[in-house]
Amino acid sequence: MERLKEENAELRYQKEVKERDHLNLAFENNTLLSKLENLENIFIGMPIQRQTSDLESLNSDQISTSVPSEDYRNSQVTYASTCAKSS
Repeated sequence: MERLKEENAELRYQKEVKERDHLNLAFENNTLLSKLENLENIFIGMPIQRQTSDLESLNSDQISTSVPSEDYRNSQVTYASTCAKSS
């Protein structure tokens, strides 16, 4: 049972990291898209029309969720202590 709890904590930790990385990449993608549109506007007078996607509609509410939750911090501590015991 203890092994399953440890494995669960590890999986939750990995999931949180991947979700946070995904949100960070989406934010970076939007920043780069904005820069590209500004450059297009400077060089050709107007940005090239693109299809809107989910990444472009990323808003600050989604970005604020990238702050780790209390459950995440607890699972990280549990995972860290598990790794220390294994060593």
